[in-house]
Order: sequence, then structure tokens, then C-alpha cells
Amino acid sequence: MKNLAISFILLFLFCASNSLEAQKYERRQGYWTLGLNAGAAYLYSDIDSEIGGGAGLTLSKNIFYRKGAPFLLDLRGRILYDKTYGQNYFRTYGIDYNPALQAYKVENGGKGYAFENHETEHGELGIEAVIAFNRLREKSRFNLALFGGIGLDAYSVSANQQNSDYQAYDYSLLNPDDDNGSNILSLNQLMDYSYETDIASKVDFMPSVGFEIGYQFLPRFSMGLSHKWTFTKTDLFDGTQWTDNSTLTGDDDVHNYTNLHMRFILQKKKKNKAPTIELITPYDNPHTTDNPLAILKAKIKHIHGAANIHYLVNGEALSFNFSDKVLNSDFYLQEGRNTVDITATNAVGSARERILIFYKTNQPPVVIHNPVVEEDYGAAPRIDITRPVQDPYYSSRSTYKVKANILNVDSRRDVRFFINGRSTQGFSFSYGKVAANVPLEIGRNNIEILVENDYGQDRDEVIIYFEEEETTHCTVEPVVKITSISDPKIDPCAPEDCFVKVKATVKNVESEEDISVFLDGNRIWDFDYSFYQEELTCRLILSEGEHLLRIIARNDIGSDEDREQIIGCNYTPDCIDPKIDITAPTYEHTKVSSINLKATAKEIESKNQISLSLNGRRIHRFDFRPRTGRINANLTLTEGINTIVLKASNDCGEDYDEFQIEYKREVTPTKTPPIVNISSPHNSTETDRSTIALTASIQHVM
Repeated sequence: MKNLAISFILLFLFCASNSLEAQKYERRQGYWTLGLNAGAAYLYSDIDSEIGGGAGLTLSKNIFYRKGAPFLLDLRGRILYDKTYGQNYFRTYGIDYNPALQAYKVENGGKGYAFENHETEHGELGIEAVIAFNRLREKSRFNLALFGGIGLDAYSVSANQQNSDYQAYDYSLLNPDDDNGSNILSLNQLMDYSYETDIASKVDFMPSVGFEIGYQFLPRFSMGLSHKWTFTKTDLFDGTQWTDNSTLTGDDDVHNYTNLHMRFILQKKKKNKAPTIELITPYDNPHTTDNPLAILKAKIKHIHGAANIHYLVNGEALSFNFSDKVLNSDFYLQEGRNTVDITATNAVGSARERILIFYKTNQPPVVIHNPVVEEDYGAAPRIDITRPVQDPYYSSRSTYKVKANILNVDSRRDVRFFINGRSTQGFSFSYGKVAANVPLEIGRNNIEILVENDYGQDRDEVIIYFEEEETTHCTVEPVVKITSISDPKIDPCAPEDCFVKVKATVKNVESEEDISVFLDGNRIWDFDYSFYQEELTCRLILSEGEHLLRIIARNDIGSDEDREQIIGCNYTPDCIDPKIDITAPTYEHTKVSSINLKATAKEIESKNQISLSLNGRRIHRFDFRPRTGRINANLTLTEGINTIVLKASNDCGEDYDEFQIEYKREVTPTKTPPIVNISSPHNSTETDRSTIALTASIQHVM
């Protein structure tokens, strides 16, 4: 027992020295617990009990656990082995029916009595339900639990009633008048404790109950004391069931096991998840409102706190509240478009959400005859990552070329490219395509592309796992040969662009990342490569004059390069004059001072090519969208005739449109109260008739 206690202490010290990572353990429902126990075993029985010992193993499965709940429930299996002992230090005369004591009967030459003893070997395979006081443990680290169950128990009882010569002990050598202390000494000298005489053995189901107290030293480790009562359902667990009168005692024996236990929680480390952002308010995105105060709520999961959130409104950091996994913020909107960016990060990855809020003030009606006002409808953007095709994708190269197709986006500024939560500008954008050579980190890499325009936003993402390989796949150097370059042509859809199509044979490479294309020293990312045909194709935009094209391929063995001179187009496209038209308002009279001006402009690339004036005064606050050619402006009129002039100019010429509108302030007529004048009968007139003629005049009544 001493060595067993020392082993327990050493094991505890080992567990107490666990790394700090163990301290971060978070208990979750369904965990397993391995338990070791050892201690004292003894009986409540007909023979005076002496302390024995035992050891066991438990394995439990958590059935119910909630953080903060008052209780938790486990289902536990138990294996136990122990030995119990007993010795009476007084004479027992009820030996007639005890098979181990027949030699002590008078008719068999004995004295008619004996000193009973026993050794009981006991084994148990059981199952138990455990109810633990969870809230007490969470607040104080003290464990308190109650348990009960049933086991399949086997026991074997033997007695020490013969000496080494297999002869019955001569108990007459003991003085019956001596006290127990003297008898103990005498019996110890007389007996050899061989327990050679078998009495009884049996296998049966036995119920048990118990309690535990302990302390949670570490999140995964606890120690404590426990006691278990096993109800044997038999009076032969100690080998005897008779009184001195040879009658049955009628009391079943109870097995006791008091032990020191250690518990180890066995649970896989929780797989951390990347953050998620769920918009609660506003309900739609994009969102349009006429309320200048915006209220935003978003549920953010899998982060530690507000420090993991980056919150921007119109590009500026703004304060917010974060509690119960919900971000709360209110702020005033600027007229028109407002952008709200929420970024949440943790050790696994990041999540981003952009919310568009359009604030439009309520204006009084500006029409007299309800004219039809043109709505500015448009299409939301679309993004689709085309390479890699698989998600997730596994790469053995440290860089990977990601490609995507984009619709309804005209500017590179409306594209945001993220690598593991970090924004990057290292991508190309042309003709509705995005491409980038992405440097990969070992393990998981999150690639996300976000696009937006005035009508909404879209995003697509892919996961790429990078695993280094030590083997070299290529055994020969790469080969590069430019096979064809088309004649330069003018793009009919974009007359300012001159392009050529290039084809090249590239062999002995493992991926597109092994190929580099340069035009006049500038790297070209937008090209396609077929591994099956070992062919590279690309479309190059050229200016006038000569250009140098270089295609380089590399692998672990070496590199190769091919280059060609290309002549650009010398054709200058026809110059087209601009065209500008005022489309709204369509009415010429109004009773309100504010109007919304709408117009369209063609062959115009920027706002600087447009001038707007009202009554000869230059207006700078207006909006121009190059993609649609739409012009919008809010104008404040003066009373009387107002003249609006829009001009547009480019390198080829200019155009203008003019519109006049009369603003006449609505005059509210002065209201006069009605006047009633009774002319007949006169005041205080007396009459003896039941009817009378009344004459009166009424003024200011319609």
C-alpha cells in the first residue's frame, strides 16, 4: 500500500507539470474519463473485519454536460479486484453446519468451538450512473458526485483453520478468560494464515452505491476520495451465516471499498474554426433607407472578443459594442452610398463582410402631373473562381496561380483580393478576368475575392492546402518555343485597343507557376496553359511601335526561355464626338425649389470632361458613372426662370444640352373666418306664433 501511494503522488506531480496548452482545455459534452483507484476493502459481516486492499480501473462516457449547469451525468464502467479479511477473537459455537469447522465438533474430537476467520477474493465488472455537481466544480474546483449501479461480481471465500500439517488448530491452548488483546497475540502465534480451507464461491449480480469528493487540479486531471458500498445479497461473503445456536443470522454482508482515485479526461482537442459573420440588422444587403441614423447588428462566432474585430464605416474606424457574440453599432449616414466593413480574425483564418447602405433623403414631390421618372437600374456583380477547380485543392508547390471570371465590374478598384485574411494588390485585372500568383503557407490557405458595384456585391473563395514534397518530379530541363503570333488587330469592342494572340510550346513543367510571361519587362499574369497539349496561349494588348515578348519556364533541373519582337498597330481609330442629353426633369414648371437632374453622356471617360451650370453659375457637385454614362445632380432653383446647361468635350469635339424650368413659389391664400348677420327678426322680438320667418346673410363660406 505504501508503494501504491507513492506511485499515485508521482503520477499527480507529472500531471501537474503539464504544458500551458492543457490549461486552455474547454470541456465539451461527450468526453471520456479514465480513472485509476486503489484503497482499502473491508466488510460489514458476522466476522470482525480486518482491512484488506484493492485496486481498480474506471472508464466513463459523459452523457450530459452544459457549461454552468448545476449537474452533469456520466455513464461509467468499472473493473475492481480486492481482498477482504476477518478474524473473530472470541469463541464461536455455531459450527454444526459450517463445512470449514467440522473438525472442531465434539464428535470429531474437537472442543465444540472455533475462532472464525476468512479471506475473500472479490472481482467486479460493473456499470454505474454518476451524477456530479458541475456548478460547484466550476466555481470552486471541488468535485462532489453520487453514483449507483450494478455489477457482475465473483467472490471466493476461504478460511485458515489448519496448520502446516493440515491439522485443525488446538484452540484449547487459548485461555477463554483472556481479553481480546491476549487472544490476538496468541492467535497470531498459533495460525499460519494460509487460508487453505475453501468455504464458498459464487458469481452474481450485485447493486452498489457510493459518493466521491475531490479537487480539479488541472482542466483534464482531478484527484479525490470515494467510497462504494456493494450489497452482496448473501450472508456467505465472509464464509459464515450461523449464530452460536446454529441458526441463520439473516443479515447479508456488505462490501466496502474506500479508495483514492485519479481521473484523466480523454477528449480530442477541439478543432478551431475560422470566424463567421452573420448580418442581423439591416435585413438586406445592399440596404436603402431614408433614416440618417443607421443601426447595425452582426453575429460573429469563433473569436475571443472585440480585439479580433476590425470595423470600418466609409473607410474610417468606428467604435462599437461586442457582447454575447453580437456586434452593435449606430452611426450617421452620409447622403448616397455608405460602406461598412467588418473583418473578424482568429488563429485559423478570417471572415469579412461588406454592407452597402444607401441613404436617400425624402424630398417633396417635384412634379405637377406625375411624370414618369427614369429609374437607374443595373446588374449586381458576379465572381466565379475558375482555377483551382477543386475546393479544397492540394498543392505541392509554394505558389499557385488563381484565376476568376468577373461580370459587371469595370474597374480594378472594385476588386478586393484576400490571402489568408490579408488584402493584396498583387493581381491582374482585364477583360472580366482576375489572375494572381498566390504565395502559399504550409497547411491551409484561404483565398477570397470580393467584387462590388453600385448595385451589390459578390464573393467567392477557395481553400488551398500546401504540402511540401521532397522528391523531384522533373528529370529534364524545360523547353520553351513560341510557335505563333497573330497579326495585330483593332478590338472592335474597344477601338483604342490593339491586340495579338500568342501560342507557345512549353514542356517539362509541373504547373502554371513554373511559367513566366513578360511584355516589355512587365509580367503578364493572364495566360492559359494546357498540360495535355503542353501549349501556352495568351492575348496581349499592344501600343504602337515595337515590343519584346519573353516566355520563361523553370523546374528543379533548370530553365529555358524564348523571345520575339512584336510590332503593334499603327492604325488610329476614328475620332468620335461626344454626345450629351438631359433626360429629366421632363416638366417645365414646378412649385418646389429642389429638382433631380438626370442626363446621359457618350464618348466621355471622366467627370472632368463634363461641365454643369445653373443660371450661369458652375456646379461641381454632380455624379458621373463612366460605365453607364449616367449623370445625376440635385439642383436648388431660384424663383423664376432657371437655365440649366450641360457640356461635354473630348479630343474630337464637344456637345451641350440646355433646359429651362420655371420655379413659382406656391402662395397660400389668406383664410377669413365666416360672418353671419341675422336681419330678421330683431333681437328680443316677442311673438305668439309657433313659427317665425328668419332672414340672415352669411359671408366667407364656399
